[in-house]
Amino acid sequence: MIVKIVNILEKGSKSYKVIVELDNENIVAEWDGNKPEKNREYDVELDIDENFTWGKNIVSTTKNKSLIRQSGKYITIVAKLDFNYEDNFASIDMNESVILIELEGLQHNVSGECVELNCRTINVHDTNL
Repeated sequence: MIVKIVNILEKGSKSYKVIVELDNENIVAEWDGNKPEKNREYDVELDIDENFTWGKNIVSTTKNKSLIRQSGKYITIVAKLDFNYEDNFASIDMNESVILIELEGLQHNVSGECVELNCRTINVHDTNL
């Protein structure tokens, strides 16, 4: 997935807090790796290090187009969910980028169902290291 670094907010102990432009939306994210350059585009992988519980911070939606937006401290993502109940394996497909997530509370398999997730942080990893 291609993102543009809009601004570098601060340096943490292992990452940088940055504003990335993603799907024409500005999102605050944690940048893992070397310091990125402002106004440069990067090919990245996204990681959401949060536990999701069905009906709490992940729900079905009638929206059928992937999106990501930030409102205050929360990031909302609409994506397609694939979940294998037997393996307890879940992933979301957001604009052909697959992101693995931890999901509890869903009691059946799901394939390609649109969902809306709410999280607090997204980690961004540069794939061109």
